[in-house]
Amino acid sequence: SNPGGRADETVMVTNAGSTPTLARVTVFPGGDAALVVKRYRVAPGGVARVRVADIAAVPEPGVVVETRGGRAAVEHLVSRGPDIALGPCAREPAATWRFAGGTTGKGAELWIALFNPFPDDAIVDLLAAVPSQRRGGAAYPHQAGQQVRRAEGRGLRRRDVAQPDSLV
Repeated sequence: SNPGGRADETVMVTNAGSTPTLARVTVFPGGDAALVVKRYRVAPGGVARVRVADIAAVPEPGVVVETRGGRAAVEHLVSRGPDIALGPCAREPAATWRFAGGTTGKGAELWIALFNPFPDDAIVDLLAAVPSQRRGGAAYPHQAGQQVRRAEGRGLRRRDVAQPDSLV
């Protein structure tokens, strides 16, 4: 998330509890750059909005938020111009992820941001189901073997996986 980059990124830590929550936000700049860590105290019933570029202005940051105390929920907001995307952050890693639909109709882009916080490289296979292929029974477009290096992020446009369609 950097000024003038593809999108601006914010994480929001909400404390739904009656005691303070401590949040540790770690930004992984990628490559051999050092991690950047900031700590926040979130009051009961409060929300900490943390703009990632204010911690580290890098093009494809990875972000890990760890909380202690209180009852915390963490969300991720990405914005570019008038467009925004908001969703909950994962609580733990998983071997399989499924994402809700999006659009790649005329003038739209759908990006999948991948981040690997672990010490080993990861290989990711992407599979896109699109309406025209579901109706026709054809195989889903597949892009195998996308490498996500350790402690780095990577953005992939949906059109790099399958041809543009109105919905994914």
